[in-house]
Amino acid sequence: MSTTASIDYTADIQLMTSVLTGQKVSIVHSITGRRRDYVRLFVYLGALLACSANTVVAATGLVSPEGVDIVVIVVSKNSHTDEERTEPFNLQPILGVGAPERTETLNLEQVLNPRPEQNSALPEHAQQLFDVLKLVRDGKIRPAQAKRWVISRCWSQLKARLDKIVSNWSPRSLDKLLKTWKPAPEEHFGYLDMSGERRAGARAVLKTLGGLDASGNLPLGKLLRIIAGILKALRNIQDTPSEVELDFISSVTSLLLGLLRRDEVKRLFIDTSLKNHIKPKLSKPTRHVVSDNPPAEGVATVTNDAPGSGAAPGPDDSNEDGAAPGLDVNDMDADGGEYDDADVLVGSYSPLSNGEDDFAYRYFLSLTTWTAAIDHLCKHRPLCHLQNCTATMVIVGDDSASSTPDGQFLLDAVEQDPRLAGEHMAEMRAVVSAFLRERIVQARFRVGAEKPHVHAEAGLMALDMHLRKTEQTDMNDTTRKVADTFTQLNALPIGLSKKCCWACFRLSELLQQDADVHREFILPGSHGVIFPWTPPPFGIPSSIWRKFREELIQKIVDWAIAQVDHLNTSRQSSPYSEASEPEYPPPALPQGIWLATRDDIAESESESE
Repeated sequence: MSTTASIDYTADIQLMTSVLTGQKVSIVHSITGRRRDYVRLFVYLGALLACSANTVVAATGLVSPEGVDIVVIVVSKNSHTDEERTEPFNLQPILGVGAPERTETLNLEQVLNPRPEQNSALPEHAQQLFDVLKLVRDGKIRPAQAKRWVISRCWSQLKARLDKIVSNWSPRSLDKLLKTWKPAPEEHFGYLDMSGERRAGARAVLKTLGGLDASGNLPLGKLLRIIAGILKALRNIQDTPSEVELDFISSVTSLLLGLLRRDEVKRLFIDTSLKNHIKPKLSKPTRHVVSDNPPAEGVATVTNDAPGSGAAPGPDDSNEDGAAPGLDVNDMDADGGEYDDADVLVGSYSPLSNGEDDFAYRYFLSLTTWTAAIDHLCKHRPLCHLQNCTATMVIVGDDSASSTPDGQFLLDAVEQDPRLAGEHMAEMRAVVSAFLRERIVQARFRVGAEKPHVHAEAGLMALDMHLRKTEQTDMNDTTRKVADTFTQLNALPIGLSKKCCWACFRLSELLQQDADVHREFILPGSHGVIFPWTPPPFGIPSSIWRKFREELIQKIVDWAIAQVDHLNTSRQSSPYSEASEPEYPPPALPQGIWLATRDDIAESESESE
């Protein structure tokens, strides 16, 4: 953004998204039908490419009879310097025409005996991923062996998600909650039919874990103890898994994916008393309590009852400041994950409620993200498409505003709101202003400390808009190739490793609705949560940012008024009472972690009887 006005938009938007951090505005479910198939390949690629050292990744491209042209957006975080860049992005071919000549490729031995290691930069990681896919296509390795290699690369991310079993369900971990659930008297469960050639791998793993009955089927009543045992075993694996442990991780994530796709399992998690038993622990958010005393000199007093201070949250406070019940904003990924990525990656099941009832179910699905991705890419049709592949990495600069506004424009908006007009609303105006003033102070500190960054999907939209306005004669060969790819797409698919945040999805809507732009982007849905967010520094018309800014101002005023109304009506409420408590590579011989997991499942079963 080169104009002063645009720079002001950037600073204001950074501040306002920080004020609203953690607020869930709306939800957009995963796309379905042919549009889903259209974007699916790039969603899977985005998930696997994000296993590199560059985790903020978005992928798009063109699938044609000749092959696939892939464009990968990488955000260079905290790249602001005093030096002026000639371009707001940098293009680098990493596969195919124009890519640097490689000195070595990933050999068969390195794939068959992978070792978890520090993740490499995106270009090297992408090249190695396509080396693995080529070995599968040439019949030199099986998909299960490719999966082991992927697990070795994504293990650090998977382990981070496994840690949420404790942090998001504290003080009792999710695996313990699964073991202690007892169905209601009227709830009766049958079994999962595990017969058929397609389920041979799952049967082998379940047999090793001691999960099948005498008929070779899986009793649904035993399923939760099996999942709990798997979770416990996965959490006990150290930072560098052994070969046996890699086999175990690959096998049990495949098993989880297959089981979670079954309708009977979805109903167990969503339509029974289990859903209440395993809801995330309701955190005690910071509550903004409006003083009962009249405000002195027109200024209301707003105090914080921090968690642990003894203040009991009101009956509806659980979602007051949090992105999801029981979750602190810091528990969620920087780009706003909330375990929604699996909604796209698992296949064709119907969208669920995407609320707190299915949070645990979506969490389990998130553990299978990389398994689902490599399973799909190893199928015949995707492998054929990827046989002739080019890839270009676009590094988007991440320029934060040089200064943070004081937020007076938000306080002015409160004063001008017609709902607060008149002398009879003077006290309410003062209370809302005091509430918002405190939030602005917190947001300004957050912006200064954390430096909100450009999200990859927003960077991809900005790149598309920039190239559409640039004459091809002013482009170099690499830029022209990317522009040609975008031009051939009526709607630009954007593949991510997770659903996008509210700001990115709203940006795509504004670009589609604008008469002068009218560009369609296919995103994999939105979890609707707002996070600290920086507008891409190029490409997007200032008219879009003006609308975006105006919408955020109105959302903040609406939210502040609603919060004060809520607190005024809930101060006398009774205290909240907390409720009580694909292809599988099975091991040749059960050993180590397999035996320990089987024994743990058997022990929990005997305790429940």
